[in-house]
Amino acid sequence: MQYQKEEVRNRILCAAYGEFLKYGFYRASMLQISGKARVPIGNLYRYFKSKEALYEAIVGRAYEETVNAGKRIFEKWFKGASVPPEGGIPIELTHEIATELTRLAAEHRDGITLLIEKSDGSPYAGFVAKTADAVYGMLKEGVMSGFADGDDVFLRIIARSVTEGMIAVMTKCEPEEQFAQYTKLLVFYFGNMQGRIYLKETVRK
Repeated sequence: MQYQKEEVRNRILCAAYGEFLKYGFYRASMLQISGKARVPIGNLYRYFKSKEALYEAIVGRAYEETVNAGKRIFEKWFKGASVPPEGGIPIELTHEIATELTRLAAEHRDGITLLIEKSDGSPYAGFVAKTADAVYGMLKEGVMSGFADGDDVFLRIIARSVTEGMIAVMTKCEPEEQFAQYTKLLVFYFGNMQGRIYLKETVRK
């Protein structure tokens, strides 16, 4: 009996993922999900009381793990690092961060894809903008905390660019390519920070 319930639940989740991926949260239909899952609509609502609850079952863990990964990355490098090391991020730490992001993509790519592309109208709407805001906070409180208030726009541009780059690697690159691509991205933005970004003081003079 328990096995049968689990099998029905999995059919609903599979059908729902396809529906959300095709139409997005806002336009997705519980009736269509019911038909694709071959589960009567009344029975579907016994498993998931609302479309929001069904969406949560698919993306909730991915969202939570994305937030947790961000916190771990912040603790490893960004926190308290107000002056960037000569030459940028040490390569060992770059690899640690790339490994964290690769693991996140491997375990939660489907859920994160929905959060990125199909969350309008859901409680997770604006996921990309919120993620960019979180990255901005990490930069402002960490490695770029020495920047003056006048550099706020610059920090937000960097945060948005980093976020979009990470998303592109996660959603567009094959799994076996992701570690190398994340590493390249990190080196591009944060390698040799002393030589590139901190030339701003010279430029101002």
